[in-house]
Amino acid sequence: MKSLFNKLIFLTLILSAWVAYDRWDSISQTFESTKTQISREISSIKNTEVKTTTVYKWKDKDGNWQFSNTRPENVPDAEVKQFRSDENILPPVSQTAKKKDEKQESGSIIESIKGSITEASNLKQNLETAKKPPAE
Repeated sequence: MKSLFNKLIFLTLILSAWVAYDRWDSISQTFESTKTQISREISSIKNTEVKTTTVYKWKDKDGNWQFSNTRPENVPDAEVKQFRSDENILPPVSQTAKKKDEKQESGSIIESIKGSITEASNLKQNLETAKKPPAE
C-alpha cells in the first residue's frame, strides 16, 4: 500500500513537471506582464501628489465652535490645522467601540442593537395604526 502511494506521488510530480515545462512560455509571459503591471502601479503611487487641506477652528461670540477652510475675518486666534490626503484622522474601531461601551449604562452593544430594533418595530406599529381610519 505504501509503495502504491509513493508511486502516485511520483507520477503526480512527473506530470506537474511536464505541464510546467510544456507551458513554460505562457507562464513566463504571464509572470512578466504581471511584474510590469505591478511596477507601473507602484511608480504611479510614488508619483501621486499628497494634497493638504487647511481647516480653521475658533469659537464665535456665543461660545460655539466654528470650522472653515477659509481664514475667518477678525479672529486672530483661530487654530489652524493641516490634514494630509494620505493620512487617516479617524480613531481605530476598537477605540470607538470602547468609548461607546463606556457611555452606555446598560453595558453592551448588543443590548443597544436590541433596543434599536424594538424602537423600529414600535415605530412600524405606530405608522400602521396611524394609517387606519378612525372608528366611528
